[in-house]
Amino acid sequence: MLAYYMTHGVNKKRLGSKLGIIGAILVLVVGISNSFNYINDRKLSSNIHGK
Repeated sequence: MLAYYMTHGVNKKRLGSKLGIIGAILVLVVGISNSFNYINDRKLSSNIHGK
């Protein structure tokens, strides 16, 4: 029974949900930083073209 729970049971589900949450946070952080970089690049290019 114990081996069954270790291989198929709660631990894997908990680990999977933790990994899923961490992955979602990483995706959010990367997306937000990418959008900030995109906005900053647009501001810089418009400032250069404005001058």
